Amino acid sequence: MNRSQIQRRERYLLREGLREFTRVERQEDCGTSTVDSPVILLRKGMDGWTASLRSVSMCTRLTCPVCAPVMWSRVAWDLTLGIGAWQAAGNSVALVELRMLVCDRDSFESRWQAVHAGWSEVRGNRKQQRRRMQVLGLVGYHARPELVHQLRFGWQPRLRALMFLAGTDHVEGRFAKRLEAAIQPAWSHGVIAAGQRVPPPRSRVDIEVIGTHRNAGAEAVARYLASGAPTGIEPSGGPPRTLWQVLSDACNHHRPAQVAWQGLERELQVRGRRLRSPSQHLHQRLGLTAKSEPVADPLEQRVAVLDPADWYDRPRRLGLGHHATEMLELVEDAKRGGFDPFDRLASWLQSRGAHPPQRPSQHPAKDHYRG
Repeated sequence: MNRSQIQRRERYLLREGLREFTRVERQEDCGTSTVDSPVILLRKGMDGWTASLRSVSMCTRLTCPVCAPVMWSRVAWDLTLGIGAWQAAGNSVALVELRMLVCDRDSFESRWQAVHAGWSEVRGNRKQQRRRMQVLGLVGYHARPELVHQLRFGWQPRLRALMFLAGTDHVEGRFAKRLEAAIQPAWSHGVIAAGQRVPPPRSRVDIEVIGTHRNAGAEAVARYLASGAPTGIEPSGGPPRTLWQVLSDACNHHRPAQVAWQGLERELQVRGRRLRSPSQHLHQRLGLTAKSEPVADPLEQRVAVLDPADWYDRPRRLGLGHHATEMLELVEDAKRGGFDPFDRLASWLQSRGAHPPQRPSQHPAKDHYRG
């Protein structure tokens, strides 16, 4: 298996493990049913041929190890296109990360509110700050909280944002300092007003003006969306763990990690908290549609249509839904090896006693969510 196949298999295994202890019904049922006959697709990308599924019901939760990467990949596509178009029009983009300190007395609710209070102040909740950001050229933004977990302190939100700025007179070093000087006091004021603390000035804000060289936008978006270990000064209480590291521990029957994950599920369902937040009309300003997706590749192929009756068999775990990664890998490997993916898939299905697949020409596909 290549690296992308290994990563995909790991994500599907995490979802299978999550089913055993999640308390969210929608999460438990992710990928277990179909909205039409499942279709296997092949798309030619930068890393070669990649297979995917269509017409399988997904939970579309950003805490799902299968759905989240798919949805974030669409966000990444939008933002990469948007940054390129924005810079080509003579403008700049800055990547910002904002942090605060927490203690074991803080509730998740208070931490979450502090992040949003601080970000509201940065954007310009007060007239003076709003004017300051306008002078610096802020036109729009895309922001997302990043969640990490520490054994002593629990879940900690922090915030990352891409700021779209008018004009190109942003010499990276000098402008970053000006932007930092405008952001830090506002962030501190909002966080403190919400009852939280902020770390020392040098560790509470990171700012990077994105370059214009080739792939700079894509690289910045990857850093923006990455669920990596946090930077800056951290309080004592154990090394911070990312969302997926905690889930991996929980799937390996680590009881404290399961308790932490279930607590996060409860917290995120209280008010349907959003984990991403574009500014109003940002898509229109960047020339993107509200729900834009990667343009259909003319080399995209519909390989086979499967019988939905074979998809899921929870008690015996014999349904095709439990073997999605095997089918996708088989189709990809056949294509790369110069074999007919349909024939290879048909033989594999026959060996499992499943219904024969149909050729795509015999079954028009509906454009549903791709898993």
